[in-house]
Amino acid sequence: MTAQIGRLLRHPAYRRESVVSPLLQRHLPNDAGYAWNGEASLRERLGRAALDAASIDHLIRNVQAELVRLRGPSDA
Repeated sequence: MTAQIGRLLRHPAYRRESVVSPLLQRHLPNDAGYAWNGEASLRERLGRAALDAASIDHLIRNVQAELVRLRGPSDA
């Protein structure tokens, strides 16, 4: 999950304020962008948050959804 959040934060179209999930937004670091390299600190912070399984699942699904949203419309 932290690796996916890192990908989200480094995406050129990422804007923290446009993240749909309030839970995900609450756990996203404020120091974003290509210079962000804090997966270890994010893991530590999420560990301290003592999230339950449902919250972790919600975060994973929403990080994936945000990455898909940032990629733009499908060519399908």
